[in-house]
Amino acid sequence: MARQGKNSFKEVFRPVDLVIITYQVVMSIVAIVFLSRSGSGGMNIVRHGLSLAAIVALRMLAYRFGGTALGLLSDWYPILTLPFTYKSTGDYIHAVFPGTIDSQLYALDAWLLGTDPARFIQSLQTPLRSDVLQLAYCSFFAIIFFSCYILYRNGKMYAFSNVRMAIVAILYGTYLVFLVLPAHGPRFEYREFFRLNGGLVTHTVNSFIGGAAYCGGAFPSGHAAVSLAVCAALRRYQRDWLPVFAAVTLLLLAATVYGGYHYIVDLIAGALFGAAVAYAALRWNRSWHRRHGTTAAPAAAPGAPGR
Repeated sequence: MARQGKNSFKEVFRPVDLVIITYQVVMSIVAIVFLSRSGSGGMNIVRHGLSLAAIVALRMLAYRFGGTALGLLSDWYPILTLPFTYKSTGDYIHAVFPGTIDSQLYALDAWLLGTDPARFIQSLQTPLRSDVLQLAYCSFFAIIFFSCYILYRNGKMYAFSNVRMAIVAILYGTYLVFLVLPAHGPRFEYREFFRLNGGLVTHTVNSFIGGAAYCGGAFPSGHAAVSLAVCAALRRYQRDWLPVFAAVTLLLLAATVYGGYHYIVDLIAGALFGAAVAYAALRWNRSWHRRHGTTAAPAAAPGAPGR
């Protein structure tokens, strides 16, 4: 059944949609302005334009017609598209700002530890420790997906909406910061000290990440920002799962430093950045839900508007 009204725009596009739409618009502008510096050239403009059109079309269709398939896709596209958004951001690293801030971050780490951080981490390595922590590092998207899935599966749609909003706002925010404050991370800048001594797991993860990651996306740490925000959310909305996610998060944070993916300063900045962005994003999302009377709504059928 079609729905209309003068406030339909605010009903159709949720805060999470507007964050993603804004990002696509900003990145389209960046692609145009820095066309000559981007590796993919005009294809980036087309990609962001098509992404923007697809989001708008999906939300309009989901709001207007509902249905299980459209509802599921509308609920989950912000989470499921995160890896692709991360990957595409790499096309613009150094297009906006040509340098890096690695030397400053490394110096801060040395000050915090009181010793050379790369050599200190190298001294901690054992094959078993490397395998365990490399596996833990791969848990990042599992933390994101399963935290949302648990809430969604249990019918806690308001909680799901808040957690999804916090995750998306934090990660899209870090992607934009990467453009103006690129940091390669220790494993790229100081790779001679970060050749992990591990087994099959370590080598497999290194091979996979080598093809999926890019230089320039270390500061602030999205791993720290999101995983800590998820733990805070589960403490409020699904406390029985908190011990599991907290344990995995601690291993993940240790793995980011141990494997040379992040500086310690990246984690600190990520935690502070995540707290600030999550606070602002959740205020906006909760306000939207209050206006639509869905702050304490029970589980609704997929595709129902205003969830």
